[in-house]
Amino acid sequence: MFAKRPAALLCAVFAWLARRRAGVLLAAGLLWPALALAQAMALAPASAAVATVPAGLPSSGPKPWPPVLGETLEASLDDPELLLSQTRKRLADLKAPTSPAQAELAFWLALHAARLEIVLEADTDATASLRLARQLFAAQPRPSPQMQVWLEFMELRHRAITEGSTEALQALLAGRSRHRVDAQSVLGCEWDETEIWLLGEMGSLDEAWRATEVLERCGVATGWLHFRAQALADRAHLAGQAGTVGEAAGTGGSPLAGERVAQLFEEAYGVVGPGPARFQRSLIAYSAGTTLTDMGRSAEAARQLLRALAASRALGDRAGIAAALTAQAALDVREGRHADALRALDEAEPALRQIGSGTAGRLMALYTRRLQSLVALDRRGEMQAAVAGAIALPENGVQPAVRERLARAVAAALAAQGRHATAYEWMQRAHALAEQSRSVAGGAQVLRLQTLYDGSRREAELAALRHAEETTRLSLQAQKATARTLWAALVATGALVAGVAAVGWRQWSRRREMAELALRDTLTGLANRRAIEAYARAQFEQAQRLKLPFTVALIDLDHFKQVNDQHGHTTGDALLRAFAGAVPALLRAPDRLGRWGGEEFLLVLPGTAQHELPGVFLRLRAAFAAATVPGLPVPHGRSFSMGGAEARVNGIGTGIEALVEAADRRLYEAKAAGRDRLG
Repeated sequence: MFAKRPAALLCAVFAWLARRRAGVLLAAGLLWPALALAQAMALAPASAAVATVPAGLPSSGPKPWPPVLGETLEASLDDPELLLSQTRKRLADLKAPTSPAQAELAFWLALHAARLEIVLEADTDATASLRLARQLFAAQPRPSPQMQVWLEFMELRHRAITEGSTEALQALLAGRSRHRVDAQSVLGCEWDETEIWLLGEMGSLDEAWRATEVLERCGVATGWLHFRAQALADRAHLAGQAGTVGEAAGTGGSPLAGERVAQLFEEAYGVVGPGPARFQRSLIAYSAGTTLTDMGRSAEAARQLLRALAASRALGDRAGIAAALTAQAALDVREGRHADALRALDEAEPALRQIGSGTAGRLMALYTRRLQSLVALDRRGEMQAAVAGAIALPENGVQPAVRERLARAVAAALAAQGRHATAYEWMQRAHALAEQSRSVAGGAQVLRLQTLYDGSRREAELAALRHAEETTRLSLQAQKATARTLWAALVATGALVAGVAAVGWRQWSRRREMAELALRDTLTGLANRRAIEAYARAQFEQAQRLKLPFTVALIDLDHFKQVNDQHGHTTGDALLRAFAGAVPALLRAPDRLGRWGGEEFLLVLPGTAQHELPGVFLRLRAAFAAATVPGLPVPHGRSFSMGGAEARVNGIGTGIEALVEAADRRLYEAKAAGRDRLG
């Protein structure tokens, strides 16, 4: 930008420098040669402004499917079992590739086989296919960036589905950020699908919902509308889990919510259309059946599950058959038809056992329903074998929420047999798993928000580096063109830049120090009231624009005056510093704590809903209780009260002042109720 008007820019710099005593002589003596250099820079060819881009970065515009995957996409949506057998045969025919083209084709066939095996829940086969794809990739003389990123993605997808852990989610998000995957490419859509599944499994419904919106836009941008259909089906499922549409609070189980969920599933069917996509339609039907079952809409759920079961039987999809039968059993249990549920489960279990690895979660769901039905029918003779089978199931890769439901069913069966001590142990285990499930869901949300924040920051840094590179290239070209004739001007300009930089650095440093002093509380080192209020206002406005949850909390140290009276103001100050030091370590990157005044603090929580405040309060209370305070015993035994309020995205609340006032009222309620609690 500056290279287009170098003479005007340097004149402005000299005018500024001449107004300062240290720059008068320098500005007067060097103006002419610097202007000459500026003119030479203005005449430099514009082609030098092209910035270099690291190899492998995606160019703009939608990206196509890689070989094999694109050619067979329609078939994979219609009959993946048949397509997998055809793919394996083609791969066997290329056992010893004789040319680079054949070697590359073998790589894509192995990767395609792995993709189909992951979809069909054949995890052991998928592991073998991915290992073969990795070997074929390593044997390539010049593997393309496309081959590398697709191979890594498929490995990350397989890990996410088999592990279902926070570490797998972190690796998935980090891989996407590292490769800077284009959000409007088919690979971006595939990445979105995987993130939605994993976030939903981990119970992070808000983040999964936002990911469905990204997937829907990606499907429209790429022109592959099956992605949009998947986004609609996932959104309907999440809405059913949350008990409402678009928000995770307030109207669960209402007729309006159920009708909207059913409508979203019908929209997904409409996007898929009547074409060859039987497998995808069976997935939508299964998701609709399980979701509507949980919402108590039994008639619609039964219709959808029969639709899913019929489609899976027609395709010979063993995993689909077993899943539909287990879901039908769940509906039967809900309706009290326990004998029917047991018959469906007896048919589903052999199919799951035949598939092998990757079905532990489904087997746990199956045994949960079996134990519930046996207890309801009081079949004590069969309970012991069912309990033993449930306890023997592997737990690796199964989410805590699924294991919790099984633990409760085992506890109920043990109690029905009179084994109350063991039943109590399993109920305690269920409570621990419930807490773990909540922790996993919160961790997933924090991790994804942090990754999005880091990605935005890196993009800004990259843009700044590219701009700096462009400016440097222009400067270097101008220097080469005028090196012999304008050497003196170059030396003078270097001296000028050094002088300006030195003066500017000193002024910037002084201003920064003054700004920090003006915005920081000197006792605790936290943001002072003016700074935290400004931050809260900015984050509030951003949350309103993006329709994201936003919560603030006022915190007041309990009986703080007693500390000052009994131990002195020095100890009181130490208590304030201990609180200010313990809390920030537990906060996410966008969260901010500031001193509101006296012993009061304001906590700003962007992206956090009010129903998450109890967890925040418990973590802060534990950290504060463990802090060491000079002048007080260990543990110090002091506590705090907290009141929080959430700004609703539908416009409730007139601004940050009203939100803080609401938090203050709830803080007063907490103190009136006995302190050391959340209002």
